[in-house]
Amino acid sequence: DVEDRVRSRWGIDDFLIGDSVLKEGMRRYYDHAAKLARFRGPVIVTHARRDDLVDVSNAEKLFDWARMPKARLIFSRGGHNSVFFENLGEYAQVFRRLIDGSVPSAARE
Repeated sequence: DVEDRVRSRWGIDDFLIGDSVLKEGMRRYYDHAAKLARFRGPVIVTHARRDDLVDVSNAEKLFDWARMPKARLIFSRGGHNSVFFENLGEYAQVFRRLIDGSVPSAARE
């Protein structure tokens, strides 16, 4: 949850704004569930199981919120900043399927 991460890293006083303004900004700009509900294209959610910045549960939520067609790739190799390069081959396969219109819907480990 973006609001939780913001609050855990910075205090509300650090923003010099009221709580209601922060909540409205979070809803307006970071309501990923609403944005994914409106999005009509295919979605690929990727994540590294050993990501030390964002928990893998974030990817699971995004996948659940997305419409079909959708794919979820949870990689055992890589971290937050290296997942793409350490799994380039599999990324390429899935994006090729996306372009061809045959996005896989199953999770990959």
